[in-house]
Amino acid sequence: PSEVLTTPVTHQLQAQAHSTLLYPSQAQPILSSNYLVKRWLDKQGTSVIYGESNIGKSFFVSEMAYCVAAGIPWYQYRTQQGPVLYLALEGGLGMNNRLYALQQKYQCKDVPLAVRRAPLDMLNSEKDLQILAAMIQEIEAQYGKLALIVVDTLSRALAGGDENSSTDLGRLVKVSDAIVDQSGAHVCLVHHSG
Repeated sequence: PSEVLTTPVTHQLQAQAHSTLLYPSQAQPILSSNYLVKRWLDKQGTSVIYGESNIGKSFFVSEMAYCVAAGIPWYQYRTQQGPVLYLALEGGLGMNNRLYALQQKYQCKDVPLAVRRAPLDMLNSEKDLQILAAMIQEIEAQYGKLALIVVDTLSRALAGGDENSSTDLGRLVKVSDAIVDQSGAHVCLVHHSG
């Protein structure tokens, strides 16, 4: 391993390495924002909403997701409208109540917010990843390119993996990055401490 840094590299690898480096003299200001939720989420990114259990993370994220899907401000923060897939991996009927409450609060019609209330193994199951791909394709066929995919919770997406293992989390990050690259959506992972 120590010799890898002294081994000559090919011209192709040298060009690839050079194309990913940015020096201060080359930096240009970015004055426009590529936001999904202003000051909160960028388009085509990955984020984690993290906190203790039972403090309202799912309420927080489901309202943000609804506002993105409806194209309405989330509190005072502007959103860029687009379809949303919310993976409520812990299942349960609580999401029905949240959706009903959000619909009553905002009264928007035909909100492209699709919710799956069932487990999905994003770490070890090729079949589950194919199911995810099929859901993305179905939503996009009906509403256009996805803007946001919420994975609630990260622990359930690991499906038996070790959330304290850099190996398992690294694999999940690779899957999330692939989803961002292939769908163009922002992936928001909800995670609880402890």
